[in-house]
Amino acid sequence: MTEVFTDAIALLKADHRKVEELFERFEKATAPAQKKSLVHEICTELKIHTIIEDKIFYPGFRGKIEAASPNDDFFGLRSRCSPRKSSIMSTRKRGASEGTFAQCRKTDFDFVVMRDQVIAPQEDFLARAKPAGLPPAKPTEVNLLAA
Repeated sequence: MTEVFTDAIALLKADHRKVEELFERFEKATAPAQKKSLVHEICTELKIHTIIEDKIFYPGFRGKIEAASPNDDFFGLRSRCSPRKSSIMSTRKRGASEGTFAQCRKTDFDFVVMRDQVIAPQEDFLARAKPAGLPPAKPTEVNLLAA
């Protein structure tokens, strides 16, 4: 049975928790075959999650974010959503009250409608990943830091 989420943010947060749990299982695993299986599952989940965020979730804010002014509660999203600069771990480090999702909630965006737009592609990717796996990830952004 498919889990029901209240909105797109709840769905994406559940994805975050799932990946965190998979990492915890990996750290506790001792058998090489088990570790290999967990790495495959982690990579699959991260690929699907990244596609959903980059192709559906964050693009939904285009226009609203670019037009934001420093007085808007969600102004900080501008640096994270265009182009996307968020990640599961960086959001966790900032804390729930300061994270990208908390700022997204300050907008008038309809996250229930977005949830409905996310579910079908996510399920399709998961179904395609089961038999043969997803193709290797192709990085599209490189940020070089000066030493």
